[in-house]
Amino acid sequence: MTRDWVDYATFGVLTATFTVVAIYTWLTQRLRVAAEKQNESNLLPILVLHWPNAESDKVNTPSVENIGRGPAFNVQIAPITHGTINVVFFQFGLLQVKDSYAPRMHISQVVSKTPGRMIQRGYISSTLGDLIRNNEFPATFTILARYEDLARKRYETGFNVEFDQLRDRFAVTFGGMKEL
Repeated sequence: MTRDWVDYATFGVLTATFTVVAIYTWLTQRLRVAAEKQNESNLLPILVLHWPNAESDKVNTPSVENIGRGPAFNVQIAPITHGTINVVFFQFGLLQVKDSYAPRMHISQVVSKTPGRMIQRGYISSTLGDLIRNNEFPATFTILARYEDLARKRYETGFNVEFDQLRDRFAVTFGGMKEL
């Protein structure tokens, strides 16, 4: 009879030990995941869009700045289309921390659409700012920037741009950031 009691006690101790080890492993896993997320957010690139004031010589050229703590790779700005006008931004590969870049853009206008073929006319001297001031492009629109971080996670940040005709100024507000 004492042998049965020892077996039950041993089983109880082993069950309690297993339970404690399982809970400890689960909590350690949660701590590891939280530490990884915190580490990733410490190296996250954060992009902002600047549009210079009318006094600047670069008033018609927006620029993108990385204010985060990690570099942004494969930075792309999504094309913008309004009616027949297409604005395509050229991709730039790397945006270091505290670095800014004014992306080059190609602006074209579709003059004729025939089935299977589009004829485009490029604006030679117009900039996006000129088009907005001349009411050829809407005064309110959204610019989307897509990029990757060090861990190759893809992100998209939106910027809401609004042109104030009376002050001849562009206002840019943050439209949100999401992981793709």
